Amino acid sequence: MNPAIFPVWFGGLIWLLVSHEGGRYRVIAFTYLIAFTEFVVMHGKNYYLAPAYPTLIAAGGVAFERIFALRFRWLKPAIAFLVLVSAVVFAPVVLPILSPEKLLAYMRAIHFEVPRTETSHTAALPQLYADQFGWEEMVRSVARVYASLPANEQKLAAIFCQNYGEAGAIDFFGPKYGLLPALSGHQNYFYWGPGNYTGEILIVLDDDATEEREQFRSVEDRGWSKAVPGRCLGNSDCIFSFVAT
Repeated sequence: MNPAIFPVWFGGLIWLLVSHEGGRYRVIAFTYLIAFTEFVVMHGKNYYLAPAYPTLIAAGGVAFERIFALRFRWLKPAIAFLVLVSAVVFAPVVLPILSPEKLLAYMRAIHFEVPRTETSHTAALPQLYADQFGWEEMVRSVARVYASLPANEQKLAAIFCQNYGEAGAIDFFGPKYGLLPALSGHQNYFYWGPGNYTGEILIVLDDDATEEREQFRSVEDRGWSKAVPGRCLGNSDCIFSFVAT
């Protein structure tokens, strides 16, 4: 998936819509167009349509084979060459091949920036790459906050995260640091509920305590989890830890 593939998948879409041979599978084209329209109207993120493109690429491959079998045969190796070269050029942008510093320099050199998928993502690195850093450091910071609580409060405390990335990091790295499973209202974490948590003491990961001060009797700032330089975790500017009672 990269800009050079556009003629293939778009050609597949046209072939499905207008050709007699593609008529058997025209529902694929209509499914794509309906989903595309829906996501545009509802302001969906650009990667929501990703699963639709393999079918269009397959259709485009068939369409191009039909064309090249009769004429323009020289275009077949030309397009294959273009696809391979573009894949090599864009590979460092989507795969962790280069270090963060070298990746930023490379993106500047090729004058390419990955479109933002989260409005609150402020890191210079592409989000899929940036989100690979700093999670265990965040968990260690939370573990220090948890360890600083008196023993009787540790038995009552729960850890609340703003999104599944933070909660997943707590669940993955947390056992090594003696932490309990995380709570969150984000996506499927909402369905798993609060478990046996009593509601008395909560360690909250958030970028400020405005809402927490409205919801709890007392809130104490316990510092924040710093990520690698130029990168803040999750979808927040910085991750603060608050102890709320």
